[in-house]
Amino acid sequence: MANAIVIRNFRWEDTDNIVNFLNIARGQSGTPNEESKLLFTQRFNMPGINPLNDCFIAESNGNPTGYIQVIHEGSLSRTVGSQTIPKTDDREAIYKLLSNVAIKHSIKKGASLYHIQVDDDDAQLIDILKADGFKQVKSYFNLLWEENFLAKLELPQGFSLRTFQHNKDEVLLTNLQNTSFYNSWGFSPNTVEEIRARVRMERCEADGIIFIEDQGYTAGYNWTLSQKTKGRSLGWISMTGVDPAYRGRKLGKAIVLAGMHYLKAKNIPQIALEVDSDNFVAYNLYNQLGFKITARTLWFEKPLDEYNFR
Repeated sequence: MANAIVIRNFRWEDTDNIVNFLNIARGQSGTPNEESKLLFTQRFNMPGINPLNDCFIAESNGNPTGYIQVIHEGSLSRTVGSQTIPKTDDREAIYKLLSNVAIKHSIKKGASLYHIQVDDDDAQLIDILKADGFKQVKSYFNLLWEENFLAKLELPQGFSLRTFQHNKDEVLLTNLQNTSFYNSWGFSPNTVEEIRARVRMERCEADGIIFIEDQGYTAGYNWTLSQKTKGRSLGWISMTGVDPAYRGRKLGKAIVLAGMHYLKAKNIPQIALEVDSDNFVAYNLYNQLGFKITARTLWFEKPLDEYNFR
């Protein structure tokens, strides 16, 4: 029952238990999507992340029943509630307790908006959010490529490829990513320190970050990730960006294919990515390359100016 549920802050000694809880609740155990203790710890050691202050656990009889990380993005004046609540009888009660803590925490951080991303087939949670005053503001497609055929990589005349180099390209990648995604919905500019940490995380390899260059000027990039678990493997196209000065020159197809060829050379049979459903140019490109829609996620928003418990 709801009165048996306790909400408390995350502690480092919770790591093993929470990693196991998240993998089971998300259906990731035994799959390439399974999150390791190392990756979980690396995420929590990212610059600007304070898990002891920003992560909360719902417990019943000492066992986790829900979890939320409140991610503050000051440049967007928002927080994102990254939550996992299994489909149990107490789900709505757990949601309300975690949401109340997360919203109070968001207001203390000065955020004016609170966002949550959910699967579009999670009717129960969508109904809970709508009843709680949330409105849908954005949707994304989850895409998957799993074909044997891969189009030939052909670079526009005068362009070349090279891979990321540690301790040399962190500033370049930071600036290129921030420029490529400037004014994109939900994008919070990265710092060099954040990028430096991300390129050293599990699943990421320097050779899997590929730049396309125009006579020495970096015009775009493709950032891939990969994971092998118990004989199964999966690749991701994490980010693809083109400098606005080079848009319209069909570099997107070339740089995406560069990443796909890199992953295929590693004997990775499936490649996943997420794309804004309103980005028709990007979606059409991925569709032409053989990606298929496997799921959709929805972003819900709630203004925080209606609350008075600052």
